[in-house]
Amino acid sequence: MQMRANDYLQTDAYVQLFERLKGMPLFSWIELSQVKQFCFCFDMMMTSMFAGEKAETMGRVGILLEGHGSLIDKQKRDGIEIRQGDSFGFEKIRNVYQVVQETFAPDDKALVLWFNRDVLNNGCYGRGCAGGHFRINELLVSQRYSTD
Repeated sequence: MQMRANDYLQTDAYVQLFERLKGMPLFSWIELSQVKQFCFCFDMMMTSMFAGEKAETMGRVGILLEGHGSLIDKQKRDGIEIRQGDSFGFEKIRNVYQVVQETFAPDDKALVLWFNRDVLNNGCYGRGCAGGHFRINELLVSQRYSTD
């Protein structure tokens, strides 16, 4: 299952996404209007995955909502475990969070929430979603997987 911003506009799917996110401790603060904003501002989408599949980040940031798996990165992080609630697809480089290329492979069924690279930028104050942007940015940074 993959849902993009336009799908949310044409159906009540964004309400379903809101209800699903609202029931998770990480997103208990989220409002319906913020879900809609995040779909537009950050091309937020949710993807179901299964064992044997792989998803490259391709300039996106992900947070694992359900399931577990690992990152496959031949250069430096082959096999890093990703657990429910972990975010990935970015690193702190020169004191700034930037997207990096990573590949996520679930061990079983998994649900990933994706955002485009803009989620790591400063708030989009002109669009009125600065508070939500800051909160989602802080959430992703605080939930970034750890190699410790």
